[in-house]
Amino acid sequence: MTGRSLLLIADAFYPGEIPPECKTNTHLALALGKRGWKVSVWAGHGARVPSCSVNVRIVRSTRFWGVAEALRIFVWLILNRPRQVILMYHVELYSNRPNINWVPIMARLVGVHSVTLFTSGVKPRRSTIQDRLFSLLGYGALLKHPVGPLGASNKMVFYCDENRNQLLGMDQSSLKACSEISTPPNTLPVNSLTDKYSIRASLGLTDKDLLVGYFGLIYPGKGIEWLLEAMWILKNKGLAAKLIIVGPNGAVTANEQWNLACRNYELSIKRRVEDLDIKDLIIWAGFCEDFKAVEFLSSCNVACLPFDRGLTNQRSSFITCAQIGLPVITTLTPATDGSLRDPDSGIIYVEPKNSAQIADHIILFNEDREMTLRRGSMLKCFAAKHYRNERFVDCFDMACP
Repeated sequence: MTGRSLLLIADAFYPGEIPPECKTNTHLALALGKRGWKVSVWAGHGARVPSCSVNVRIVRSTRFWGVAEALRIFVWLILNRPRQVILMYHVELYSNRPNINWVPIMARLVGVHSVTLFTSGVKPRRSTIQDRLFSLLGYGALLKHPVGPLGASNKMVFYCDENRNQLLGMDQSSLKACSEISTPPNTLPVNSLTDKYSIRASLGLTDKDLLVGYFGLIYPGKGIEWLLEAMWILKNKGLAAKLIIVGPNGAVTANEQWNLACRNYELSIKRRVEDLDIKDLIIWAGFCEDFKAVEFLSSCNVACLPFDRGLTNQRSSFITCAQIGLPVITTLTPATDGSLRDPDSGIIYVEPKNSAQIADHIILFNEDREMTLRRGSMLKCFAAKHYRNERFVDCFDMACP
């Protein structure tokens, strides 16, 4: 395969009802295919090509990403010589297996341009044998960086400054130059028209009712327990508000320990609902198709995303709410990206794990509906400026020779 061809290595790939990462991977493959690239996808078990795709094919799907699979990728690169290889490095999928770390090194040995996307700041796993082999190949200098051999990529793409700083370490002089920050693409139909009145009616609500929304996967660190306590505070203050929780638990990875933690977290917050006696205030929407999720969010007055570690530009749930123009209450920490501190963004910040502050701001939104509309408009303008899917695809699209 010659010309504008590439190999996309993505464990999770269409169909989209598996983890959300497969939507990101599929969007990238389809977008690059439409730009004229011939995209070969090396994917996990069950991968399929969407019917709407152009220039996209599955070259292999596998359950296991061991040494044998790494060697198969190496042989494929030698035989096919694509212009570039893209590794979608999603933590807790194949990322917890160190053999995938070979990809940028193999690309260099074959003379192929490589790009690696990191979706978190978790340090890639390595083995002692690997480290020795990398040193023998002349890449020993990379081992002093937390990113390790993945630093051999011609370009590294990160979702936020915090992740980049964690993986490149303090000595960024050489590696930072070949890195780039980009927010994840949004694959939800955020611009679709919705009938807010009918959606609220289906939930047993009127247009005058105050509806707070939470959106995203449910897993430890999302701070949902503090939002539940805020709803309890509102109930005690006599404010009739409802909370709709849109999204399933995060037990969708290859890491069973993480999956168990997600399921236990979901059980714990449901027990918290019982303990606080606010069962009548909570609407559990669970997993929703894309259009339905947008409909539910569009029917809310305000969204609350109380992350324990604070808002960053890797939070796709925030990006979705912002693009819809839904006012957002969220948390500010030192990890929060500089662009998100813009006072013109319209974002309302509270301290992490502070249910009283969440409740106070929900009360303000209820008392001043004009302010609610104004904040939503500000946030939608902010999103239009900062969150463009084409910008994400640009990170992986090499200029024509």
